[in-house]
Formats: sequence, C-alpha cells, structure tokens
Amino acid sequence: MTFNLRQIIGILSVTILTMTLYLPNASAQATKVKGRVTDASTGEGIPFAGIYFKNSTVGVSADIDGYFFLETRDTLSLLSASILGYEEEVRKVTRHGFNEVNFSLKPIHSELNAAVVKPDDRYIRSILRKIEESKFRNNPEKRPMYNCDVYTKMELDVTNPESPMISKFLPKDFNFVYDYMDTSVVSGMPFLPVLISETTSKYYHRKDPPSNREIIKATRISGVDKNPVLAQFTGNMYVKTNFYDNYINIFQVEIPSPLSSSGTTYYNYYLVDSLNIEGRKTYKIRFHPSKWVSSPTFDGEMS
Repeated sequence: MTFNLRQIIGILSVTILTMTLYLPNASAQATKVKGRVTDASTGEGIPFAGIYFKNSTVGVSADIDGYFFLETRDTLSLLSASILGYEEEVRKVTRHGFNEVNFSLKPIHSELNAAVVKPDDRYIRSILRKIEESKFRNNPEKRPMYNCDVYTKMELDVTNPESPMISKFLPKDFNFVYDYMDTSVVSGMPFLPVLISETTSKYYHRKDPPSNREIIKATRISGVDKNPVLAQFTGNMYVKTNFYDNYINIFQVEIPSPLSSSGTTYYNYYLVDSLNIEGRKTYKIRFHPSKWVSSPTFDGEMS
C-alpha cells in the first residue's frame, strides 16, 4: 500500500490523536550542539574547521560557510574548534541538552610570500572517477552472495508542538508531555517525539539465482496503538539504501546518490581530509547540493 503526501498528513493527524505516548528516560537525552566557526578578525565563516569533543573521537567538520552541528550520548562537555593557521578555542557545553555555541578563532600571524590561489577540482574529480570505475567491484549487490546484520530506526516527530493547532488535540491532563520536548540540532526548532520504530534483522543476498531474504530478529514500535492503518504506515517507512546506485528511492521519491555517475550535476564536492586507516589511504569528502538544483538531494560526508 502506498501513500501520497495528503494521505500521510492525514495519518499523522490520526497518530497524534491515537498515540500511546512512550516517554524515554530523560537521563538518556543526547548532548546536541549547533553553531558557527568564524574568523575573529573578519567575522567570516571558516570552512571545514574541525569541531570535536576533547579526549574523544566524536567530531565533525564545519561546512563551507563555517556552520556545524553534532550530537553525542557520551558524557562529554568540552568542545574544541581548530584549523591550521588559527588558535584552538575550547568551550564548555551543557551535557544532555541543546547548545548553541559559536567559535571566533584568532588567526596565527606569520610572514608569508604573496601567492595566488586558484580553485582546482581536478583532484576531487579524479577521486570520483576512480570511485565510478570501482563501482562494480565494491557494490555489495554485485557480489555472488553476502549477509549482514541490519539495524533500522525511524523516529516520527511533531515540530512546534506548542502551537494552538497541536495543543487542542491533547487533553488537559496531557500537558506533562511537554517536559519531554527536544530541540533539533539542525534547525534549532523544538519537537516532540510521537513514534519510534526499531528493527534488528539478518539480511541475505544471492545474485544467481536472484534471492533476497531478511529475517527479523526483533522489532519495537513505541508511541502509537498497534492498529492496521498505522502499522502499514510504519512499515512503509523502511528505506533500503545503496549509495552505489545512481538514485535512492525514499518514500517514492528518487533522490540522486552522491556516488551517482552524474553526481557533479547535483552536488558540489570538497576534499576535507585524507587519513591513513590500517595502512590504507582514505579520503574524507563533504558534499553539498548544487545551488542550481531544486530537486531533493542529500547533504553530508563520506569516506
């Protein structure tokens, strides 16, 4: 059974009215941080600055305008921002809550000879070309057979839950649910979790003769009554992703993969870092939607 956008909105309304609210332990709430890294002398964003929690491996790179967001469930509180040519800055954040932290890094002044820097994307295009040439070898769907463990988690949230439209659907004695509101680390908007679906399974694939089999080990749905309509809706939320495909179908929308053969049409790519992992050269590449593209796309990093 499939749903168009109007049907999905209708089902969400039913979900809000019929939910059996699941209230997670507040102590398990993640530490979320969003902000921007800027140059203290110019106020401009510093692209690809490294932001990480001290004494940990939890971190991200800022985007091309210096913005970042990250979250962790570890008990970490010291956040650092650094990049070559600037002094490191460390800030303390509130654990198990939402933080907006902006870094203003001071440049390290040194005498350098004048140089003219011109953009050159030949290297990143060379890496993308090698990925394309190796697709057949690396794509798991092309292997004779394989199996893997799969964990899928889907969370359905209501944004702006304190609006009059949402509040009028909740009984007066349900006001306590607002104690469990969270904040989006991406947009900074408040939201209320109303449904969480988790599944663990074993997936088996065989190429010839074609066979795909998934054995569900455990599943849990929290937040709504188990009625047939909503069960079909949550089942339809399962998304099978293979970024080696040119397009990925999410809710019946074909979204171009960042590894698509025509990926440069939809994305801008940036080489953030190169690492040596177990003796193997590994590249960290950030991709953003091209400003000329209006269709749905991804935004993130790959390595």
